[in-house]
Amino acid sequence: MANSRDIINSPNLGLVLLSSDFRVVGMNHQAKEILGLRASQLGRKVHEYHPAKSRPKVGGLLSEATSSQPGTPAAMIIDVLNKVLMISITKLEMAQKDQDAYWVATLFDVTEQTGALVDSDSGRVQIKKFPIFEDGSFYFLDNADIFFIQSDGNYSRVHSQMGSHYVHLSLKHIMERYAGPEFFRVHKSYLANLQRVKELTRDGEGLPMLVFNDERGLTAPVARRRLSDLKKALGLA
Repeated sequence: MANSRDIINSPNLGLVLLSSDFRVVGMNHQAKEILGLRASQLGRKVHEYHPAKSRPKVGGLLSEATSSQPGTPAAMIIDVLNKVLMISITKLEMAQKDQDAYWVATLFDVTEQTGALVDSDSGRVQIKKFPIFEDGSFYFLDNADIFFIQSDGNYSRVHSQMGSHYVHLSLKHIMERYAGPEFFRVHKSYLANLQRVKELTRDGEGLPMLVFNDERGLTAPVARRRLSDLKKALGLA
């Protein structure tokens, strides 16, 4: 398992310096290599480097960074140019208190650590491990350790053997970009790892649900319209 020290010590760590209004004012060679940018492309606001569909997520990261406690970084995972990147952003403490504060963003290419592969049919990146940023540490959660992933607004919560982990990815994005064939959308808000299913049963109200092979008794609801396809996927049809 990798941790934050592994990432910080990497020679491939990209550093980006941002102005108080989140304009890119500088970056190191590694960041330019990771992002494929030239010096002449610097000076724009962060969101201008991203396609329109990605800008709300970038805006959410910047908003979280702004509202975070001093010294507490905000982090997210994105995929660009068939790479999987872990990005964190934090505010710098300035020598003069009346001086506009700068921000620093760190970029780390975690494609190798996540076992990311480009699907030959869809052209999308799929990962075998989820990069998690939690309590100031980075680590990589093996897909086999995940029971299910639950939607949490525009983000998600991953339930695993290690507990519950908050990730800056929507359930739809995880399903479309990262989740392998072992994951099945059993409900509009739940993506289940079929390899960790213990049984398909019903709750006290007769509604279908999955029980996972975990001593905590983790369960996930199943939408009726997904029940038939789920039974086929589990070999129960």
